[in-house]
Amino acid sequence: MDAERLWSKDFVVLMIIQMCDLLTYYMVTPIVAQYATLQGASIVDAGILAGAFMLVAILARPFSGYISDRVSRKRVIFATIAGACIALFGYAVSPNLAWFFAFRVLHGFSYAVFGTAVAAAATNFIPESRRGEGLGYLGLTYVLGGAAGPAIGVSVSDAFGYPVLFTVAGAFMLANLVLCATLGKTPIPEASAKKRVGVGDFISVKALPFMVIIACFCLNWGIVNTFVVLVGDARGVAGIALFFTFNAIALGINRPIAGRIADKRGLSVVYYPAVVCETVAMVGIAFAQNLVAFVAFGVLKAFGQGAAQPALQARCASLESEDRAGVAMSTFLLGTDIGYGLGPVLGGAVAASAGYEAMFLVSVPIMTVALITYILWSRSLARDARNHPAS
Repeated sequence: MDAERLWSKDFVVLMIIQMCDLLTYYMVTPIVAQYATLQGASIVDAGILAGAFMLVAILARPFSGYISDRVSRKRVIFATIAGACIALFGYAVSPNLAWFFAFRVLHGFSYAVFGTAVAAAATNFIPESRRGEGLGYLGLTYVLGGAAGPAIGVSVSDAFGYPVLFTVAGAFMLANLVLCATLGKTPIPEASAKKRVGVGDFISVKALPFMVIIACFCLNWGIVNTFVVLVGDARGVAGIALFFTFNAIALGINRPIAGRIADKRGLSVVYYPAVVCETVAMVGIAFAQNLVAFVAFGVLKAFGQGAAQPALQARCASLESEDRAGVAMSTFLLGTDIGYGLGPVLGGAVAASAGYEAMFLVSVPIMTVALITYILWSRSLARDARNHPAS
């Protein structure tokens, strides 16, 4: 087989597996709070049920890297798909909200470990020289899942009820188990199997700058994803949902191209323009007053985070040896969890005290942190190269 071939059978299967997992995630997540309130939960309790998933995912993420480096990544993917399958069918038959909460915890843990194991397994199946491009394509599963999942979930629950929705999502994951069995082997690196357990098995120090950087980008998206519809309605903008449609289209075009450029010309060529696009887009959204402006800045934002994320993730994977790819990916993805989780909280606090414009403008200091972190990392890398030219 050509060593530089990207579209191998295993890479395609891995993409489909992740697509199915994300589709079920986006089918269920938007309706959890509504389902809980219909079962008698208060708004506060409904928020806890919805938020428990991400809280567990954040807590599980560091352990997911350790697991992915010590156990066959294929087996980890299979086990976490099984966990998600049990959780989804469990939602359908939960006799009360306490059981539903327990299955949310299982689902959140499975989701976190699954995401890390898939990202680590991708390093087994993607040629190193095309890693940015490959991760860009793999990232399209988030775009497609986010575009199709909520619409399917709402349509099924409205037409047939919540238990049917949960059962359909569980059936998707059952099919995913069968698909996972066809995935190629991902052997455990010999070095991992012989190592003693230490702090470095859970957090990659080398990847920490990238965790901070991607957290900054995801903070912005957490704010936009939560509040842009509300802001559009407040400003009398009809059809604001088109912001997400055109953003998704731009992401689909941009992600693989940005990854390919980073592979061939280096991370900085992609990163610095992405920071500019991200910052300008967020400032533009702060003052947008019509649909054309919102859509235009939504597209520009896709050339910010959408371009930076696969390039950063590919570079992050190369910071560690193959036997530590799992912990590198888990550290990076922990940044996305933190950003997506804190973004709505920060945005709501700023909007309540200073208004919507200030909420989006807070991205300027956020992106300044991302820029400074990257510059410091680049200088540290250059200094190490000067001090150790042979390496």
